[in-house]
Amino acid sequence: RVLILRKQAGAKAAPLAWVWLIERILDGVVLLWFLLLTLNTTVGLLLLPVLVGTSFLLFRLLLEDRRTRNVLSIGALALAGTMFAWLLPALALIGILGLCSQVVPFAAGVRAFAAGTLFGGISGFPLGVSVTGSTMIKQLVAAGVAPDVGVLVILVHRIGTAWYAVFLG
Repeated sequence: RVLILRKQAGAKAAPLAWVWLIERILDGVVLLWFLLLTLNTTVGLLLLPVLVGTSFLLFRLLLEDRRTRNVLSIGALALAGTMFAWLLPALALIGILGLCSQVVPFAAGVRAFAAGTLFGGISGFPLGVSVTGSTMIKQLVAAGVAPDVGVLVILVHRIGTAWYAVFLG
């Protein structure tokens, strides 16, 4: 992506690479925070300042204009956008469960999504194949979802959140 943007926009590659790296770090930190928040609300809330501080520190290192107002506004926007972007597929998972008459607590749905996505990403397999789905199914079954319904829900969720990009090419 960095090379494509560099070619299209004529921008320097190094800042683009740093933005990509910061995006991935924020992705991992936000997903980890979602997981911790669902496992232990107190710990999750106590780590919120670390999450916010990480965002601001990363952008302070990257931006040429390092004035506090600039770093705070860009860091807050990036963090809020990342949180929103990861919350949407978690909500989709909860919605698909509801369509299958399998209502789970909000925290259980977010936990299943965050754990699966994190472990799938750490696995190194493209799209977290095998790891993401199986982790999500295990979490859903632990939350009381019937195993056969859990498999169907994750199949539908993964087709809608990951595999559509593969199908599009």
